[in-house]
Amino acid sequence: MNKILVIFLILFLGCKKENPKEIFTVPNNVNNFIVIYRQKKNIDYNKQNIEYKIPKNGILFVDFQRKKGILNQIVKFEDGTKLSDYAMDKFRNNIEKSEIYILDRIDGKIAFQNNNQSNIDSIYLSTENKNSTKWIGFILGKPNSNENELRRKIFKKVDSIFTKK
Repeated sequence: MNKILVIFLILFLGCKKENPKEIFTVPNNVNNFIVIYRQKKNIDYNKQNIEYKIPKNGILFVDFQRKKGILNQIVKFEDGTKLSDYAMDKFRNNIEKSEIYILDRIDGKIAFQNNNQSNIDSIYLSTENKNSTKWIGFILGKPNSNENELRRKIFKKVDSIFTKK
């Protein structure tokens, strides 16, 4: 019986499959960024990691669709410094006041009415419309950062894209 249990554990632990990675490389002076998914086609995340190089304006457009489910997200600055998740480090009582963290992740969908006419009255946030555009955003900062102000900045960035006339 013990031999069967040992064999089962070896097989079970040996078959663990790691989730693919989304790697976001961010300019050193950027405190928030968004990725806009313009196309509806999917990429097979099981075969490759996805790397995003965020431009200095903090807005990256990609021509594929983000896969649903849990992805292993890594955010790092151009100098190679990896950013930790603030909530996780706070839970572990491992906060460094001078470090920059991932303070929040936000995602959403925006759909336009009337053939992509982009006036402010035609935007539907968090829609289930199949023609909607998906986006994901990250807020970066130190533990004492004003998260509400940083959240306003990222939504302003999203609005600047989707409300252009």
